[in-house]
Amino acid sequence: EVNDQLASAKLSDQDKARPSADAAAGDTKNPKEDPELWKPHLPTEECPVCMVPLPLQKERSAFWPCCGKMICLACCKEHDRALNVTNRKREKKKQPPLEKTCAFCRRPDAENDTDLIRRYEERIEKGDT
Repeated sequence: EVNDQLASAKLSDQDKARPSADAAAGDTKNPKEDPELWKPHLPTEECPVCMVPLPLQKERSAFWPCCGKMICLACCKEHDRALNVTNRKREKKKQPPLEKTCAFCRRPDAENDTDLIRRYEERIEKGDT
């Protein structure tokens, strides 16, 4: 399958000899010289926990409606890992486990969809979403 993908990625001799649409239109500008390509990226928001710029891919960060913050997944995972370690220690001591909370404001997770919707509505009312 990999060989098939490599073979299909190679240009045939006919494709190499055929002029591109840009060349046919008289556009011989090198794409590496395109100013749009070299524009600086817009600054991204920083994770409020680790202060590292959030990734450009939105799926690598999470929005928390309790405080209205975008938090990087690395901080979310580390917060969950630390909570799990703490809860295992508490279990050995016969103590009740701690609730899962926001990595930034420490507010407990929404218990149900109604609570989650209410939190989103609070953020909308405050105008910071």
